[in-house]
Amino acid sequence: MLKFDALVRGRVFYEGSDSQPVRMPQGRCLVEAYQGFVSLTWAEEVGPCTAVLNADAFETALEAGAILITDASQLRTLREPAREDSEG
Repeated sequence: MLKFDALVRGRVFYEGSDSQPVRMPQGRCLVEAYQGFVSLTWAEEVGPCTAVLNADAFETALEAGAILITDASQLRTLREPAREDSEG
């Protein structure tokens, strides 16, 4: 599981308990990535709230700038190609 901080700064929707789209509030959240799904957790007056997006919806929100990763250094190892030693 991968965890990192992010900032919701645009229109991000998730499916609410009544299967209707609900807009996430703008602000800081904790993102946890699993195989094929991403959960976003944020604080509200009643306590923490969590929404689950599929990986494609999360990627779309990232590309649109609706979600901004605030600590991208944690993703660095996933985006760099594997390196092999050429010394032999």
